[in-house]
Amino acid sequence: KDPATVVKRNGTQLTGLTRGYYEFQSKTADLVEADQPIQVAQILPSQNSCGFVGSTDPDYTLLSPVEQAIKQTRFYRGKVDHIEYNFLSLTIPTAGISSLKIDGVLNNFTHTYPHPNYPGYSVVVRQWFVRSNTDPRPPAQVTVESDSAFNAITYGHNTYVAVGNDG
Repeated sequence: KDPATVVKRNGTQLTGLTRGYYEFQSKTADLVEADQPIQVAQILPSQNSCGFVGSTDPDYTLLSPVEQAIKQTRFYRGKVDHIEYNFLSLTIPTAGISSLKIDGVLNNFTHTYPHPNYPGYSVVVRQWFVRSNTDPRPPAQVTVESDSAFNAITYGHNTYVAVGNDG
């Protein structure tokens, strides 16, 4: 909103404000800070666009600040439109991993690693294989909870989304 806002990514001030926003590509967990309120969006590009090589459909998520973290959430894990994988990615204080439950089970995640730019925090990823054509399991509601507040996003990954004849 205010072009004078100082925005930093991993401690380095961003430059090159374009039409009121900064844009950067990253393959790591980043720390974005500002001296005034800002909105941060995470964009997953479409397959073979924006320098991304892979098979995915685009996604756009408005990220919540750490100060607005939660201790429990639920989300729907579906398998429509040829979804092959569902993902949960969350950032949590490292000490909170010991109480993190996914579907009521401790240590029920695919992998975790220390946040490379935010000491004391870790990134946790849970992946479900749900290939819609062969997986007999029905879609499910997932519960995530911890005694420490966390931020999370969920998304489905597929090779393509089926579309009608009009494209």
